[in-house]
Amino acid sequence: MNKQSGKIACQKPGYAKGGGEEQTEFHMSSYEENYANLRRIVEIITQVRPNARIVFTVSPVPLARTFSDNDIVAANTEGKSILRAAIGAIARDFDAVTYFPSYELVMANAPFSWREDDGRHVDNWIVSRIVKTFKAAHCTMG
Repeated sequence: MNKQSGKIACQKPGYAKGGGEEQTEFHMSSYEENYANLRRIVEIITQVRPNARIVFTVSPVPLARTFSDNDIVAANTEGKSILRAAIGAIARDFDAVTYFPSYELVMANAPFSWREDDGRHVDNWIVSRIVKTFKAAHCTMG
C-alpha cells in the first residue's frame, strides 16, 4: 500500500526489480475492507445496470508469496477465508449477488490432484468442469 495515497498495489513494488519500496508497506485487507470494497462494486454495477446479476467467486490458485513473515499455506488459507466470508455476507445482503464455489469445487473434489505440473495452477480438465457447472447454473441459451 502506498504510504501517502493509501492506494493498493497487487504486487509489492521492487519485486522483480521494480522500484518504490520506500513509498509502500505491506497491508493485508481485513474482512471489513473486503466487505466495503465488494459492496461498492455491487453499488457501481447496479447503478449502471439495475437488473444485473453479479457472480463472485474465490480463485483456487494459491498465493505465490506473502510479503510478510506468515507461512505461505497459512496466509493463503487466511486470505481466501476472509474473502469468502465477505462474499458470503454480500450475497446474503444483495439479492442480485450469487457466490459460485470454484474454490470449493477444486478443493473438495480433488484436494491433491488438481494442480498442473507447476504446483500452482488448476488442471485444464478441472477448469473445464467448473466452467461447465457455472454455465449450467448461471447461463441461459436464447
